[in-house]
Amino acid sequence: APLNPADTAQAFIDYLQAGKRNQAHALLTRGQAQRTSFEEFQDVIESLEEKMGKIDGNEVALMPFHKPAYDGDFIPLKVSAGQIKRYIYNLKFGNASVNCDVTVVPEDGQHRIAWFSFWK
Repeated sequence: APLNPADTAQAFIDYLQAGKRNQAHALLTRGQAQRTSFEEFQDVIESLEEKMGKIDGNEVALMPFHKPAYDGDFIPLKVSAGQIKRYIYNLKFGNASVNCDVTVVPEDGQHRIAWFSFWK
């Protein structure tokens, strides 16, 4: 059965934590996967891990969705605001932490990651 939005977001984080980058990248929407190739995705995660080490835990909060001013076009067509779920993860790395914004939308009868970003 397709995962619900919260479980899709959690699967993305769990795959990153387990080093399963192929599976994490496979959860991206078609548009996001075109914008962020697997090689680019790999580079983002590797540079994060070089700076921070491996993810060793996470906590999540559901946040209200707002379209980032810098990239309003990452939500697939025909997706209504009520279908968009945005989760903020606090990723733990030893003594440090980084936030990860994960935005989930329906696509082809499943849920997919339309946007992700990391910040401190």
